[in-house]
Amino acid sequence: MAMDFFAAQDCARRNTTKLFVLFGVAILLILAFTDLVLFYGLGLHTLLADSSGDMSADAGGWTLEFLFWINLAVLLLILGGTAYKISALSGGGDAVAHMLDGQPIFYDDPDPACRRLLNVVDEMALAAGVPAPQVYLLPEAGINAFAAGFEPSDTVVGVTAGALEHLNREQLQGVIAHEFSHILSGDMRLNVRMAGVLHGIMLLGLIGRGLSHSDNQESWEVRRPSIRSALVGLGLMIAGYFGCLCGRLIKAAICRQREYLADAAAVQFTRNPGGIGGALLQIGASGKGGQLRHRNIEQMSHAFFCNTEEHLFFSRLLAAHPPLASRIKRLLPDWDGVFPQAASAGPEETAASGQGGGGVRSGAGPAAEAAMLSASFLSAGQLAAARALKKSFPKLLHQASRNPYSAHALIFFLLLDECHEIRAKQLACLKDAADQSVHAELERLVQSGVYAREEHKVALAELALPRLRGLSARQARIFLDNVQALIRADGKVSLFEWCLGKMVIQYLHTMLPEYRPPKSRLHELAAEGEAAAVVFSACAHLSADQEKNAATLFQNACAETGLSGQQLLPASALGLAVVDRAVDALASLAPKEQARLLAGCMRCLGDDFETAGKPRQWEMLRGLCAALGIPVPLIPQSGAAPPA
Repeated sequence: MAMDFFAAQDCARRNTTKLFVLFGVAILLILAFTDLVLFYGLGLHTLLADSSGDMSADAGGWTLEFLFWINLAVLLLILGGTAYKISALSGGGDAVAHMLDGQPIFYDDPDPACRRLLNVVDEMALAAGVPAPQVYLLPEAGINAFAAGFEPSDTVVGVTAGALEHLNREQLQGVIAHEFSHILSGDMRLNVRMAGVLHGIMLLGLIGRGLSHSDNQESWEVRRPSIRSALVGLGLMIAGYFGCLCGRLIKAAICRQREYLADAAAVQFTRNPGGIGGALLQIGASGKGGQLRHRNIEQMSHAFFCNTEEHLFFSRLLAAHPPLASRIKRLLPDWDGVFPQAASAGPEETAASGQGGGGVRSGAGPAAEAAMLSASFLSAGQLAAARALKKSFPKLLHQASRNPYSAHALIFFLLLDECHEIRAKQLACLKDAADQSVHAELERLVQSGVYAREEHKVALAELALPRLRGLSARQARIFLDNVQALIRADGKVSLFEWCLGKMVIQYLHTMLPEYRPPKSRLHELAAEGEAAAVVFSACAHLSADQEKNAATLFQNACAETGLSGQQLLPASALGLAVVDRAVDALASLAPKEQARLLAGCMRCLGDDFETAGKPRQWEMLRGLCAALGIPVPLIPQSGAAPPA
């Protein structure tokens, strides 16, 4: 489970390295092209020779110095533009969605297609063990979608109006599963960096375009001195567009294989190749396909589900996505190459996917099945478990997770103590500290008499936390203070309270600098052996029963991770404060070491965790993953209700 995630993260880091290597090559080519333009556009070549044709050393030195400063200026321009764009998108997925004029959608939206989309996204988030991303609707007729953000806690998913109109539920689920594959594989951070790189390269072209245009109403005498600068501007514009060509080539070199793997992962999630395959067929059948017209599309075209431009030869050559027919053939090997007639999803959500498309087979092809093995973040069982879990929620609590005020109240509600005296103390504390609208929603939940089962609490929190999006730093701090006050009200911390506290911090750390995880994660597991022993011991004691004792489970974890010299700690020495300090220390582990740590935890949790899904075990693992800043998929069960 964890190993697949970290393998994908490693792949994403290699792609990032490749991106910046290619970026460096593109900059060198742009500088060379710019020098060539200036050399001849400004007539510098004439200065290198005197009237007799002999080379002038003084002129040559001046020319080289001039070109040096020009190269430095161009380099700073490109790097500055790149840094500016990455900084502008540092707000996470919301910044990208706003850049594309996306509008957030909520469960009170009157459009049933929007509510259907939100249900699909929630199910996928529960199965993936990540906060449900905010969903945006793009006012575009083309069938397309994207996922953006730096990490799962600030992720958004955007879907075009055309996708909602033309895709049925199964097809939409396939598209969302594709986007969740990008979320889990760490592609989103790469997408933002790539947008910054492309912006920096494009700046040169934009400046050149400005220089190349002169006022047509000016007289010839006024315009004549600027003709040379206009020619230089034209040359710089050509250099900039040459840079854009390099940028397109960079995208094509990095992105295409990722799309094949994301397609395969979508099949693996849903066990339905006709879902994503049917969506691709609808794109091919639609007159607009996946085309998008927004002015900022080019910068983020690599983040979308399919190509955003017309299917022209040159655009296909430089596209960040593989050809549509190639993707379909991998998923549906019996496809006859004929696109079905474009259709609307209609009011029903159960239309058969993959139909109407010329002999489409329900099974994935060998290429897709092979790729599934390397892209297996989730299973169909996990998605089915998530769907069943969602259906078992109390209706009132599920509704409360869907809008900002009630979601705040729901988080507080989940922390209320069963003891009436302590609960009264908690409510009195919130009456003055919390927003009045939030407090009113909380009172409504309390007075309803609804009860949150243990197996529901973590999952409900996963759905509610994304509604905290948009809080200012001050509001985030107040909310966190209220959460911590509720946890401390009874003078002790339960495992669920510890888990929820970690989840809240994971989600708010972008707004609260003091809670941001360490940037450098280079430590090996052996260097944090004592902290790992604390976590393994806690997991072992949670799972120990008549058949398996804690010592055996602990030794299994040490054997799995190669950790030596550590002993099982007694349960009496494992207060949550001790565990919390250990988990915080483990946040500095390198990604591969985190994978080893989680593998050891899974050995401690044992078969009981996989088959019985005890909530306390899940809370331990979920809190650990929140502290490490990584997702953990929901583990399906055999014949039992799924865990939270």
